Amino acid sequence: MQTSNTRPITNRYARILAFLPVLLLSSFSTQTQANHQSPKIMDFYPKCNYQILDRVSANSIVPNKDKRLANALDKPTQKIFHQLREKATAIQADGIILTQRQYKQIGTETDADRLVSRLSYHAELIKQCDDTQTQTQTQTETENKPTPYNHLGQQVIGHRTAKVQLRPITFTLPEKTRLNHPSLSNHEVSLDKGVYGVNLGMSYQQVIDIWGSASVELAVLDNELVIGFGRRHWLHFQNDKLMRVSNISLLGVDAQNLVPMRSHFDNGQWKINRKIAIHTSLSDVRATLNTNSPLSKDDRLLLSKNDQTLTLQFALRKSMTGDKSHDLVGFTLQSTHYQSQPWLERNNHQALLLALKQTYQQLKDQQDIELDVLRQQLGEPVGRIVLSPRKTIEIYGSHLLLSTTGQQVSAIHLLEQTFALASQSQTTPWQLGEIKQGQGFAEVKAQLPEGAFGMDDEIQYDGDNYQLKLFFDQKNSTRHVYGAEIKLY
Repeated sequence: MQTSNTRPITNRYARILAFLPVLLLSSFSTQTQANHQSPKIMDFYPKCNYQILDRVSANSIVPNKDKRLANALDKPTQKIFHQLREKATAIQADGIILTQRQYKQIGTETDADRLVSRLSYHAELIKQCDDTQTQTQTQTETENKPTPYNHLGQQVIGHRTAKVQLRPITFTLPEKTRLNHPSLSNHEVSLDKGVYGVNLGMSYQQVIDIWGSASVELAVLDNELVIGFGRRHWLHFQNDKLMRVSNISLLGVDAQNLVPMRSHFDNGQWKINRKIAIHTSLSDVRATLNTNSPLSKDDRLLLSKNDQTLTLQFALRKSMTGDKSHDLVGFTLQSTHYQSQPWLERNNHQALLLALKQTYQQLKDQQDIELDVLRQQLGEPVGRIVLSPRKTIEIYGSHLLLSTTGQQVSAIHLLEQTFALASQSQTTPWQLGEIKQGQGFAEVKAQLPEGAFGMDDEIQYDGDNYQLKLFFDQKNSTRHVYGAEIKLY
């Protein structure tokens, strides 16, 4: 992004300026310096009690002609940022914090040729700290609190924590953009070589450079970023250092099923020390590793070297003939300096229920759902699943997920339980209007409009602008609703 309006001066103009009065030359130099030091759009909050001079907004019209929305938004975004910098300069502010972004289509559908949208940003114009207030420059940016939107105007999720920043969510990528999924040939897992060429201690960017784009990003643990590749490889970062690689997912089964499969990570091709494959028996593993170490109570075999531990997870198998054996089913490579972090406080559950109730009523009233408005109601997502460059699933709390395509809501998911950990199993049930998680089949069906039809484990209703599916599980000969999905037309 262009941060200065100063243009290089050619030799010809330099010679001309040499003959101008000293006062004019001095004035030009002062203006050049002012432009060079134009107020900065900040990626991180200052590490002190900065002063907010004013709260302002700026907007620009976006013609709906370019199908590649990222290109269409580029110039309006730069125009808005220029307006914000001018407003900041006028009151001698030296920093800009973007607090809110709105993108709304305006015009009428019958006048398609003139349909346009409006992009707007709200911002705080601030006076940054002086040198006596700021902390030393040797501290890294990961120790700062990220602003809601970065200097490119992209939303950052996970900015509630002091040290964890997820990659900015890009809502408007060109249609031809592809996710970076490189072909990997390395299948080795070992204390010496790490996992598929990735080693503990690497930064987030170093991992992405080797493995490509992550499938999932989660900011649910305090000061810890968790990313997933496919459904079976989960990487934990603390202070931007890789501390743990595991087959153990934070997501529950239903949420994992929404994650796209990736062959290298989901087909069980990994080999311990390039020799031991998945489902190898405990006796063969011990023979290959030349160890007689006993299994722990939870069927794990621990191998250690320097400051790393490789944990091999086994499961008890019973053959058709009745023979029992422990077979290798997973692994975890972890630094001895890794410390388990507590779960962050979830989104306000009552606020989520209210937003969900209002959205459901809007659909029944055949009203359009504005993505930016819904996001404001839901609050900050705690994670996302990447389906394609333009399609993501945003995770809100323990039940609610939101599928988006570009700037549109495409589906709303209500899961029995988004997360897998036992400590997160006690959560407040979800509610969709008068339909509540755990209600019986007949009770749910009675609350749906005429035309809803039911099967053994599902009820479906097709509205004019949406389709609702409710999923049931049988417990003690009674069917109870555990999940729902709303697809928007």
